Amino acid sequence: MLTESSLDALRSLHNPIWVYDVELFKIRWANDQALLFWEADSEEELYHRDFKKNMSEAIYTLLSNNLVEYRHGHEHTQWWTLFPKNKRKEIYCHYSGIELSDGRMAMLAQVVVTRELLETELSLHLSTTTVSLWGAQGQLKSANPMFVDLYGESLSQFAELFFSKRQADEVWNKAFDNNEFEVEIFLPTPLGEQWHYLHLRVNQTVHGDVLVVRQFDVTERKQRELHHKYLAIVDPLTQLKNRYGVLQQLEGFAAKGLPFSLFFIDLDNFKTINDYYGHEQGDKLLRALADRLRFRFSRSLSIARLGGDEFLLVDACDVELEQVANQLINAVSEPFNLEVLGDLRITASIGIANFPSDGESVDAILRHADAAMYEAKGRGKSTFVYFSKNISNGIKRRHQMRQLLGKAISQHEFQIAYLPVVDTQTQMLFGVEAQLQWNSPELGVIKPLEFMPVAEENGMTSSLEYYALEKSCQQTEEWINITHGDFDALILMIDISVRQLSCHRFISSIRALLKANRMDPQRVMLQVTGSQHLDNELAIKGLIQLHEMGLKIALCGFASNNTSFTLLHRLSLTHLKLDAKIIAEIERGTGPIVKALLSMAKSMEIKVLAEGVARQEQLDILNELGCFICQGGMFGNFKETKNLKLPGLV
Repeated sequence: MLTESSLDALRSLHNPIWVYDVELFKIRWANDQALLFWEADSEEELYHRDFKKNMSEAIYTLLSNNLVEYRHGHEHTQWWTLFPKNKRKEIYCHYSGIELSDGRMAMLAQVVVTRELLETELSLHLSTTTVSLWGAQGQLKSANPMFVDLYGESLSQFAELFFSKRQADEVWNKAFDNNEFEVEIFLPTPLGEQWHYLHLRVNQTVHGDVLVVRQFDVTERKQRELHHKYLAIVDPLTQLKNRYGVLQQLEGFAAKGLPFSLFFIDLDNFKTINDYYGHEQGDKLLRALADRLRFRFSRSLSIARLGGDEFLLVDACDVELEQVANQLINAVSEPFNLEVLGDLRITASIGIANFPSDGESVDAILRHADAAMYEAKGRGKSTFVYFSKNISNGIKRRHQMRQLLGKAISQHEFQIAYLPVVDTQTQMLFGVEAQLQWNSPELGVIKPLEFMPVAEENGMTSSLEYYALEKSCQQTEEWINITHGDFDALILMIDISVRQLSCHRFISSIRALLKANRMDPQRVMLQVTGSQHLDNELAIKGLIQLHEMGLKIALCGFASNNTSFTLLHRLSLTHLKLDAKIIAEIERGTGPIVKALLSMAKSMEIKVLAEGVARQEQLDILNELGCFICQGGMFGNFKETKNLKLPGLV
């Protein structure tokens, strides 16, 4: 702590500094800048000024209390208003204690900045401090000029500072229970409702306890804070709650033990809309959907956008869940009339989970609703699924696959299995379909239908499809060498995801791979999966490039997905592959559909293959309709290389 003898070291500082003797109401010492601040004619003139006549009892009590704090080494910085020669000056000042030569404590004041300078240089609007002194019965005893400027002369009771007596009593009691209390609180003032910082301190006097209240306006800062809190919980695109906002709400429900239901909504194929129409149009669609959900489900507990094309609706558990789910599906699937795009239709997959029956924490219930949503997508999309134990087991298995998939390639856990594809007219082997199979030591044999979606999540689809193509090309070359050309006419058929078609590097790597293995491109058929995404211009361009390389191109799952018939003439296809679901029902009604598809394909000079042929009756109908290239259970299951039959031996 400074002493009076060390003051000369402060004289050269550029900021105004002075020592104020609280007990004698006088300035005891000041540097040159302080003389200018106080507009003093000389040091002697300033030191003889008497500040007592213009000082309220509230201010004197506050300063006396501060001396006690200074004795213990405390310091503080705050805005203060002073009146040198009756000229109002607002300053941001640092206050600390200084020990006088007679042992008493005084106040050392150092001006950090004046409001005038700060407003001029930074254009900031700052608040000033009001001080008031209240008697034990809540009556106003004294106040500084800023308090009077704000409230006028009419306010006389402590409770009049607040919206209600209850609010006033709460603040009063906390101050007297703890001798000191500070709070930021919303108050009524003659200038309107404002946020104020209040610092209350109980001072014991010979006449009884009094309450010293220091307060200043923090409305501007508080509004910024509240705005930032709003931004933290609200999605800026849709103005719905964001993930953080809805999770905070759900945590509150869970803490109170309130049950609720989650509807996890994911738009089907939304990426296609962004890719084809652009993100600006995609954002318009998301805003339109948010507005529709907000209007249709205004009575729900909450609606949020979790991110991307994922939404969450929270409702009470006593609602008809199936009814709400159907209403959601209908709300999403109704056309959206958007400028530029016109009428646009989308669908959604929905997963439903209930708290606490389907999970005892918010994190668990959200994961389970998410898992149920993915199950809905697996069942054909545009539907809803309730969470169940089976789905929970599926989550664990997918999590295990996600963890193990990274090392599976380096550990040589993937093998290629081959399924014969037969030309039933000639009874010759038309080709073999190469399918990647994961032989996991931990999980057993896993088919691509199960692990490829996980690979897509991990960003490994391209690597796995390239690996399968590379290994099967090498195997085909080996067969040709072993059989001295018997396999020359064999068609190697292998799946490729439509998403890879947009990747120029992937297409270039196929060209290099065929060249390295001396494979005739016309003996390779790429079977495009995920064809519902083929309305992507980049994918269509990639497909054309592959066809120009001489590769055969087959469209998988035809007639069972959402592939537009109007796109077929643009896709440079050589073959269509009828989905196994169509073949399974061919004896019970899908025959006319197959016949129509065969007729259409013939007119476009596209050949047709049928997969999933399991019985002779199905084969007979297909042959009668004119479809002869088939594969399925009746021709044999996946075979090891050594058991693969040669052409002519089917």
